[in-house]
Amino acid sequence: MVKVRLYHDFQRVAGKTEISITADTVDELLSKLVGEYEDFGELLFLDQDSKELRNRGTRVNIFVNEQSIRMMNGLETKLNEDDTVRIFPTLAGG
Repeated sequence: MVKVRLYHDFQRVAGKTEISITADTVDELLSKLVGEYEDFGELLFLDQDSKELRNRGTRVNIFVNEQSIRMMNGLETKLNEDDTVRIFPTLAGG
């Protein structure tokens, strides 16, 4: 199973910091999370039909192990059962 570590609003919605899920791709993993925790869709996507990740305002960051999926194959990034996925919003401050 893939280990999913959640931060900030994602942690609040799930009520936990870590979840284990079986998924072959990041897209499948996110679909399962949205199915289990309805509010995840609003946090993750600008438009749930197109599955366009938020990139304005509160940007969503998804890392597989130590690498951003933006530098990999995006939502089609393949997952192995020993991977750790981290999902968190970009936080900025001054």
